[in-house]
Amino acid sequence: MAKFKYVAIDSKGKTLPGEIAANDAKQARQKIRQKGLTPLQIKSVSGGGLEKDKKKTKKISSSKKKAFNETKKGVRGKGEKIGLEFLKRLLELHSSGMPVADAVKLLNQRLSDPGQKEIAGVLWKELAEGKTLSRAMRNLPEYFSESSSFVIEAGEATGNVSPILKKIISHLEEKREIKSKVLGSMAYPVFVGLVAFGVVLFFLFFLLPQIEEMLEKFKVTSNVKYEDVGGLSATLKQLREMIEWPIKHTTIFEWLGVSPPKGILISGPPGCGKTLVAMAVAGQNSDIPFYRISGPEIVTGISGQSEEKIRNFFNGVQEKAPAIIFIDELDSVAGKRENASKDLEVRIVA
Repeated sequence: MAKFKYVAIDSKGKTLPGEIAANDAKQARQKIRQKGLTPLQIKSVSGGGLEKDKKKTKKISSSKKKAFNETKKGVRGKGEKIGLEFLKRLLELHSSGMPVADAVKLLNQRLSDPGQKEIAGVLWKELAEGKTLSRAMRNLPEYFSESSSFVIEAGEATGNVSPILKKIISHLEEKREIKSKVLGSMAYPVFVGLVAFGVVLFFLFFLLPQIEEMLEKFKVTSNVKYEDVGGLSATLKQLREMIEWPIKHTTIFEWLGVSPPKGILISGPPGCGKTLVAMAVAGQNSDIPFYRISGPEIVTGISGQSEEKIRNFFNGVQEKAPAIIFIDELDSVAGKRENASKDLEVRIVA
């Protein structure tokens, strides 16, 4: 009766070496299985060579490795999820009393998912060559982290693989849940950012050209000078002090702590020269943008459009500051509020 050395895995996944006497390798294999072990390697002490289970396959060929690498590329980015699902199935079988090697072999035969089947195939080939589960997992870094393989290696050393698998699965599930929450919390800021970006694009490519076109329409170039206006020297002096000086001598007003007027109302009967003096200011200060808008031009028949037109006009002129705005015939749309006969007039004055 010959002697055989063997390497086998017990029900807890621990690798055990040993020696047994048998007539041949087949009988030695049967005796090992009767002990509740799964044989991985059987070697005759007399140097008869290495005998393996006839159901075990050879090493992965280069062509199979190439095919496996192509499969990995197809599932890249989903490796951790596939590895987690595989570990769950492995834990179910191992918790029922099946040795780790037998569980991996069964999964290799029964799984239909391509990614999980590839994992089972590689692990089974490594286990059939006498390697431990932890060492086999290190050959699949795209599915299993190095820390997971080290933890399983500790479980194999103590013979408690099942609790270790439970902890790894729990850790991976918590990790995926946290990642999902982080991505979910980022969704709202991303949405707000996209909306803001859309608003900016709308303003730049739709609203801004309309405002620019409106400003160009109301922009006035005048050839009238102060010397062209007669009999209104006192009025022109006041206008220069209230309009020209705050724009051209800003630092003096700041040093004195004087706030210049924000607006001037020129009143008088028709034909007294109100528009003429305004045009003289524009002609004398050609370096300052001068915009003229008539009261009736503001009013439109569509509700809300008049207010929007005024708002866009002033927002556009503000971008050109410093600038001068001359609203002609203001009394046509901005009479006394208590005497306003139309709701439109009330809204415009407000």
